[in-house]
Amino acid sequence: MPVSEHFETQKDGSVLWKTYGSVCPKDSFFFDWPGVTDFFKEFVYPDPENYNPPDSFADEFLGNLENLAKQLYEETDYSLSLGETVTDLQFQPGGRMGWMVLLKENPDLMKAYLEKACTASLKQIALLDQAVGKYVDIMLIADDIGDNRDVGIGAETWREIYKPFYHRLFHGWHERTSMKISLHSCGSISSILDDLIECGLDILNPVQISANNMKPDMLKDRFGSSLVFYGGDYDSQMMKGRNYDEVYEHVKNNLNILKKGGGHIFCGVHNLPPDMPEDHIRAFFAAWLDNRNYS
Repeated sequence: MPVSEHFETQKDGSVLWKTYGSVCPKDSFFFDWPGVTDFFKEFVYPDPENYNPPDSFADEFLGNLENLAKQLYEETDYSLSLGETVTDLQFQPGGRMGWMVLLKENPDLMKAYLEKACTASLKQIALLDQAVGKYVDIMLIADDIGDNRDVGIGAETWREIYKPFYHRLFHGWHERTSMKISLHSCGSISSILDDLIECGLDILNPVQISANNMKPDMLKDRFGSSLVFYGGDYDSQMMKGRNYDEVYEHVKNNLNILKKGGGHIFCGVHNLPPDMPEDHIRAFFAAWLDNRNYS
């Protein structure tokens, strides 16, 4: 804990986190966040009839996107990837706490939201394909499904509520465009990678190898024939305080595992942090230069 935080044990055995005014009840492991009790007293189910996600793009936006993609396609030898553009399935009606209530107490209401989001996304994908599909190889979508332990809402809850909509979205995606699907999902999601592959996923990013059950060798052995791994080469969470040689070996080992047989896009886990030491950057690129070729 930061030294600036202050805690005080109360007469009833609870612990007061004085900085925020939150209380950990006696014999509990978690603090009740201020306002949570009032939130649940006042919570009203949101209405999916009031949810109208965007399902189109302005002509000017599509035109500018097409011109840029065409220029890059004709003037460079790079593979082109389109950033997060479509409506996705990570909308949380009622805010994060309200969304968690819906998942458990009214999953059918949550599914009504996902149905509308999925329909909107598929319409947008068709428009994007008309604009840039002939130039772009990959399109990104995001949903941080995992935390450091596992799937945040639990694998079974994800399968029950989300999987049918990812299946519809990804299969519809492949029907509408040849652009590959790259999903950004942090954390540990190995427990549902088989499900995502079944849904039609092509590429996984950022491959958070510091999370539970996300070791590069396991991922490559189990899923390497079905997925491209985009990331996983340098994990800043694992490399804090390490020297040049340690970072070099870290990147070298991960790269040699993930590139085996193809199906890898070299990249760090998440963005490279602003406080990344200079020798880490040198080691990162040196390991890539020395090990990028296939044997």
